[in-house]
Amino acid sequence: SQLPPWIVPVAVLAVGLAVGKLALSGADAPYAESESGLVARGELAWALDGQLVSDAGTGNVRIGSSFIDRSGAYCRTFRLQHEAPFAGLACRVGDQWQLPLLTAAAPSEIGSHQITVMPMAVLRAVDAAIDGEPLDAAAESAARDAGWRVISRSAKAG
Repeated sequence: SQLPPWIVPVAVLAVGLAVGKLALSGADAPYAESESGLVARGELAWALDGQLVSDAGTGNVRIGSSFIDRSGAYCRTFRLQHEAPFAGLACRVGDQWQLPLLTAAAPSEIGSHQITVMPMAVLRAVDAAIDGEPLDAAAESAARDAGWRVISRSAKAG
């Protein structure tokens, strides 16, 4: 009997998350488990709170895009360079960034002029969640300054 085609990626992801959880455990771990699932912590939470897409920065986190999802929450894609680099999607719920998607990312040199390349799984998650277009630089900056809280949906065209 043949295994279903989805079993290998699921098994690889489960092993990757287990290994990643061991490697990333501790006070400086970039995410933690909560009742609602995984949430950003440490350097990742700090970058999601304050870093703009245009910021080259010097840290290990690169923000790919920011957008509002269909539920009205702000979401951001990111890559984190680590021993085992990963990428994902973070959405603001209350005062924390929930991580509905984490996936392994191919290692890459982070340079100030390099475009942040997102794995296909992250791009698909954005396509499924996004409402409208990604935020432009001015809207992203305004959202950050407002603490990533959606003030009003009435200003949205559509």
